[in-house]
Amino acid sequence: MTLYSSQVTKSINYMLKRLGSTIAYKRLQAPGAWSPTGVTDILWEYPSFSAVVYDTTVKDVEQSGGRLELGDRAFAFLNSVFTDHTDYQYIKFTSGSKEFTAGETITGADDGATAVIVDWYEDSGTWVAGNAVGVVWVSTIVGTFNASENLNGSTGGLNMATTTATNVSGGTDTTEPQAGDKIVYDGETYTVALANLEGGSIIREDVTGVTTTIWARVVKNA
Repeated sequence: MTLYSSQVTKSINYMLKRLGSTIAYKRLQAPGAWSPTGVTDILWEYPSFSAVVYDTTVKDVEQSGGRLELGDRAFAFLNSVFTDHTDYQYIKFTSGSKEFTAGETITGADDGATAVIVDWYEDSGTWVAGNAVGVVWVSTIVGTFNASENLNGSTGGLNMATTTATNVSGGTDTTEPQAGDKIVYDGETYTVALANLEGGSIIREDVTGVTTTIWARVVKNA
């Protein structure tokens, strides 16, 4: 099985290089106000990666018992693109003007707290405009970051962004796709609305556990 799985991985990688398109996979679950007493706003991950994208067929609709619709799209990708941030703290930021670098050390301008950057994403705005808003995951924290202070970077320099909230963990993350996740592709936002369908599934992992295919629907007024 291991050998077969390795062969599948190589084949899928080749296919993605030849036919793949870039998608942004948003995993934003349980939105709510941040609280120092608990995680009420779980922001997990927002990676961009390659996927093979194709339209839902009549057969797909029939196998799902009619719960898939023509116009829905399927996205096939390697499972290894997902990461798990549950062991890291995260800092929400606004006014981002300089993109972070993995391995960079950031320092709170007010309290002098330091941390090493693991990963990040911007949910809105742009770095060029100086209004990027998002989340940065950090490790090796020394001290306590304030919920409103500038972040200085060992690579990015002074005032890279301004914190809006910090938390002790990235939430109950999972490396498996979930209903409610969103996919941004070709200027449209799609949502994974249902995890399992009678007579078919819109989240399907191949037998080797290497690849997953997801069917998703365009979000109206996204």
